[in-house]
Amino acid sequence: TSIAEGGMRQATVYYVGQQAIPDSRVFGASILYTLGSAAIFSTLIFYLLSTSEDYDYTMVMMVTAALILPVALFMNAIRGMFLGKQHIKQFNTNQWLQKLVLVGLFALLFAFDLLTVETTVVCMLLASLIGFLPALHFFFKTIYTHVEFNLPALWTMVKKGSVYATALFLIEA
Repeated sequence: TSIAEGGMRQATVYYVGQQAIPDSRVFGASILYTLGSAAIFSTLIFYLLSTSEDYDYTMVMMVTAALILPVALFMNAIRGMFLGKQHIKQFNTNQWLQKLVLVGLFALLFAFDLLTVETTVVCMLLASLIGFLPALHFFFKTIYTHVEFNLPALWTMVKKGSVYATALFLIEA
């Protein structure tokens, strides 16, 4: 996720916080980048899983794994707007809600002896979606004005984001 995100959440926080680029352009650039990145990396995930000889992945596992990434990328785009607009409480609530749902689903499946690799991947997608929906609702209710797709803004954010992505990659490596 951090590679596919390309530092765009951090760039979003920076440009929204600095008010250097209008919010509508920042959000538009973030959406464009997220759409492109999600398409590329989800396809790559599906391809790698379908051609893997190490494990016999089911179609449900491959599709679900490929869908987790776009949800996470869109979630991070919205989280960047939350942080840039200083909605720290909503950012934190969104973080723990997703983790709480995931742990709850795991515990429930474990209690009924239904926890498998396939159900784990499905739980990860469900937890992401359940965490994403309230965040999306809050975003459109309080932050969203409109979207403006502007390629210079996208390019500016990609340049800034790549610096953040490189630093994050080196820290995580």
